[in-house]
Amino acid sequence: MRVVFVSAVLALGVWNPAVAGKVSAAVQQYTHIESQPLGQALKKLASQRGFQVLYLSSVVGDARTPGVNGSLTTAEALAGLLSGTGFSYKYVDEKTVTIYRDAAGPAPSSSSPAAPASQSRDQGNTNVPGDPADNGLLPAQADQRKNSASMHAQDPRSPSNSRRAYPESGASSGPSELGEVVVTAQKRQERLQDVPVAVSVLETDALAANNQLRIQDYYAQIPGMSLSSNANFGGTQFITLRGLSTTAYSNPSVAFVIDDIPFGSSLGWNFGGVTYPDIDPSDLDHIEVLRGPQGTLYGADSLGGVVKVVTRDPSTEGISGRVQVSAGTVDHGGNGYGVHAAVNLPVNDVLAVRLSGFTRRDAGYVDNVTTGQQDVDRAQYHGGMGSVLWAPSENLSVKFNVMLQSGVGTGSAEVNADENLKPTIGDYSQTGMRGVNSYTNSLKVYSLRVLGKIGDADLTSLTAYNTNRYWALYDFSQLFGSFSQSMYGVSGSPLRNLYLTKKFSQEVRLTSPQDQKLEWMIGGFYTHEDDGASYQNFYAADILSGANAGPLADNLYTPNTMAERAIFGNVTWHFTDALDLQLGARESSNRQALGSTSFGPLDDPYTQVTPTIRAEGNAFTYLITPRFKITPDMMFYARFSTGYRVGGTNLAYMPGNGVPEQFDPDRTTNYEFGFKGDLFDRMLTLDAALYYVDWRKMQITEIYKANNISYTANGGKATSQGLELSAQWRPWQGTTVSLVTAFNDAELAEDLPSSSTAYGLKGDQLPYSSKFSGSLRIEQKFSLAGGWEGALNASVSHVGVRYAEFGGTFTDTRLRYPGYSFVDTNFSVMRGPWDINLYINNLTDSRGVLGGGPAINYDNPTQHFVSYMQPRTIGVSASYSF
Repeated sequence: MRVVFVSAVLALGVWNPAVAGKVSAAVQQYTHIESQPLGQALKKLASQRGFQVLYLSSVVGDARTPGVNGSLTTAEALAGLLSGTGFSYKYVDEKTVTIYRDAAGPAPSSSSPAAPASQSRDQGNTNVPGDPADNGLLPAQADQRKNSASMHAQDPRSPSNSRRAYPESGASSGPSELGEVVVTAQKRQERLQDVPVAVSVLETDALAANNQLRIQDYYAQIPGMSLSSNANFGGTQFITLRGLSTTAYSNPSVAFVIDDIPFGSSLGWNFGGVTYPDIDPSDLDHIEVLRGPQGTLYGADSLGGVVKVVTRDPSTEGISGRVQVSAGTVDHGGNGYGVHAAVNLPVNDVLAVRLSGFTRRDAGYVDNVTTGQQDVDRAQYHGGMGSVLWAPSENLSVKFNVMLQSGVGTGSAEVNADENLKPTIGDYSQTGMRGVNSYTNSLKVYSLRVLGKIGDADLTSLTAYNTNRYWALYDFSQLFGSFSQSMYGVSGSPLRNLYLTKKFSQEVRLTSPQDQKLEWMIGGFYTHEDDGASYQNFYAADILSGANAGPLADNLYTPNTMAERAIFGNVTWHFTDALDLQLGARESSNRQALGSTSFGPLDDPYTQVTPTIRAEGNAFTYLITPRFKITPDMMFYARFSTGYRVGGTNLAYMPGNGVPEQFDPDRTTNYEFGFKGDLFDRMLTLDAALYYVDWRKMQITEIYKANNISYTANGGKATSQGLELSAQWRPWQGTTVSLVTAFNDAELAEDLPSSSTAYGLKGDQLPYSSKFSGSLRIEQKFSLAGGWEGALNASVSHVGVRYAEFGGTFTDTRLRYPGYSFVDTNFSVMRGPWDINLYINNLTDSRGVLGGGPAINYDNPTQHFVSYMQPRTIGVSASYSF
C-alpha cells in the first residue's frame, strides 16, 4: 500500500516567511468544508491552511466527515473534520500532521481493507516517523496498486465523480496535470498520475472566473491542440489534436463526449467537424482532453483524441451552492457580462437535486462598414442544467441529467483582407449585407446513468438523447447577386443553413473491481443519429435592410442517417505491484443513408431529386499498454493504440460523373512512450509523451469541377510525430511555475494522388497543424490583511505557424497563418466564501490569426477574410459559495 502525501499550496506564501512554514493552531480563519469523503476534506483543509497531511488511504477507507463551518483554528478545524469518524491526528513536525485510527474507532471499510505489515510484499516495512505501526500506518511504497483502487472506490450515495485536489474556485487557469487529480479517461476513476494515457485536465471554476468560456480562449493550454475559427461561417470552429487534419468540413477527427455520451454528428455533411460546442464551464466538474487515438473505448471520431466534459453530481450531504457575476470590456469593441448560479439540494438521505443556470453576453469588436453596424460579432448565451440523483443503497444509484444551452450571434468576427491575410479596410472592419454571418446554435442533452452491482463487478448503463442545432446565414451576394437583381431587383443573396443532429445512444459496460490481479471491462454500444431536418436555402434580399425578396434555390437533405453498433473490452494483468499490461479491442459497424431534393428558380430542371445513397463499413481497433511503476508516484508506459473515423456517402455522386459513391473509413495507429512522475519530494511534476502516429486512407476534400460541388475521397498516408510536455515546479511555498508545450511534425507521407483535385507533396505540413506551441504560467499566492488571501497569475502562450488546406494545383499558394503569442494575467483575492478576480486576457492586444480564407466571390479571387483572436479584454468576476 502507499501513503498519501498532500502538499498544500500554502496560502500564507513566501511574502510572510516567518509564518509560512508553520501550522498555526491559534489563528482563526473562516473555513467551510462540506460533508464529503474524509480524505478529500483533509486535502482541502491542508491546501487552505498550508501544511502537509499524512495518512494511509486504505485505513481511512470510505470514512466521511460531517464537515466544518465557521471561524476556526487549524486544531479546531481538524477536530471538526475528524469528529465521529473514529480517527485522530497528531503533529509529526511543525508543518506535517498524521491521521490514525483510534484504538476504539470503527474498522476500515470492507471495500478497502488495511493490509498487515507482512503483506507489504517486497517493498519494505519501515514505519512512518512519529507514528507507531499499530496505528495502521505503513510505508509509502507498500502495495501501491491496491491502495490506489481503494482510494477511488465510490459509494453511489456519495457520488463525487471527480475526487480531485484542486479547489472549487481560484485564480489558477492552466490545465491541472499533477496532484491528487482523479480522471475517468479509461471509463473508471483513477488518479491522473496512474493513467497510461496523455491527458490534460482543465479546472472549470478557474476558466469561468477568468471569462475563458470558449474553446478558443483556452485551447493553447492543451499540448498538441490546434483550433481554426472559420469566420466566414459564423459560430463554427474546428479543433484537431496532434496535427491530424486535412480539411475542416469533413467527418470529425476529435470526439466530443459529455459524461461518456457521444455528442454531435459524425458526418461532415452535417458540419460534424466544425460544430464543437462551447459548453459554458461554470457548473462543470472539469474537462479532460485525451490526446492520441482512443478508438477502443470511445469509438468513431476519436482518430486524433477526445474532448470529454464531466458534469457535477448532486450530493445528499447538505445544501450548497455558488453564485458568480462578471463584467468586462473589449478593446476596439463593446462590453460583456455574465451571471452564473448553482445550488445543491438534498431531499433526504437517498435523493438529491442539483440545479444551475447562466446567462452571458460576449462582447463584439468588428464593425460592418456597409450597414454602419458596430460590434456585429457580439453574442448572447444562456442555459442551465438539472440533475436528480437517487441512491437507495450502496449498490445502486440512478442519475438523470438535463443540459440545455443556446447562443445567438449577430455576426462573425471576419475582417476584409487580401491574399496575404492583411486587413484591407481597417483592422476590425468588414463589408456585407445586414444580418449575414449571424447564427444560432443550441444543444439539448438528456441522459440517464444507472450504477449497480452484479456480484463484485460494477454495472454502468448510459442512455442518452441529444440534439445539436446550428443555424446560420452566409453572404453569397457576390456570387448570386446578379440573379437576385434580375429576378427581384435587389442585389443581396444570402444562404440560410440549418444543420440539426438528433442522436440517441446506449452503452452498457461491466467492470471488475480495481484491487484484483486481473482487471477487466466488457461492454456494448449503439448509437443512431438522424440529420434529416438539415437544409440549405438561397434567397434574394436587400443589402442594407436584409429583407427577404424571394426564393432562389432550396436543398433538403433527407434521409440523412447513421447507425453504429460496437462491442468492446479490455483486460489488465498485474504481473507485480510495479508492472502490468493492458490489452483492449473494439469491433464496430455502421450503416448510413443520404439523399437530397433541390428546387427553385436556379435549379434546372426546377426540381432535382438525388436517389438515396447507402453505405456501410466496419472497423476494428485495439490497445496494448504496458506500464511500469518505479514508485507509486512515478511511472513509464508504452501505448500502442488505434482510432478511426467512419466513412460515408457523397452527395455529388451521379452515375458516370466520376465522383465516388462513397469513401472508406480512415484510421490512425499510435506508438507512444510516456512518463509521469513527481520528483524532488514533489517539488517537480512531469508528464511527457513521445509519439508517432501513422495515418492511413486519410479523408480529403475534392471538387467536382463541373459544378464546383465538393466531395470526399481517400487520399493516401500521413504521419504525425512529436513530443508533448507538461511540468509544474513548486520552488517554494506559495509559488507554482507551470509549463505546457508541444513539438509536432504532421506531414504527408506520400504525394496526394495525381487524380486528386487537391495538390500536396510528400513532406507538406498538414492543414492547421502547428510545429510548436506552448504556454508558461507563474502563480504566486500570498496573505493579505484582514484574513484575505491573494493570488497573482501571469501566463504567456505561443501558437506556431499553420497552413490552410491543400490547394487545387501546384500554382495555388496555400494560405499561411502566422504564429502569434499572447499574455493573460489575473489577480484574485479570497476570504471565506468570497472569491474576487480581476483579469486581463490578451494583455498585449495581440492580433493572433485564428483562421482565414478566400471570400465567396468568384469575380474577385483575391478578396479574402481573416479572423483574429479577441483583443485585449479587461474584466472582473466575483463569486460567493455557500
